[in-house]
Amino acid sequence: EKLTTEQFEEQQREELLIDKAKNVVRQSAALTPSEIEELTKTNPANLDQERENRTLQKRDKTVHAYALALKQKTDVVINENLF
Repeated sequence: EKLTTEQFEEQQREELLIDKAKNVVRQSAALTPSEIEELTKTNPANLDQERENRTLQKRDKTVHAYALALKQKTDVVINENLF
């Protein structure tokens, strides 16, 4: 189906808002001091890489959990492939 200019612009605005919301939620996730301490004990040789990997994993889980919480609280449909 061909989009009108207005539909295309609305779709772009929605996608930008979704991206902004995901980035705010994603950036709010960080490793706790105890998680960093655990990494230091278990893998000191690759601490920087392991810390980055764990942070990325935690951020992805945070975005997913936020999307699920929104879905449960509201009567909106969340297109999960956008997350």
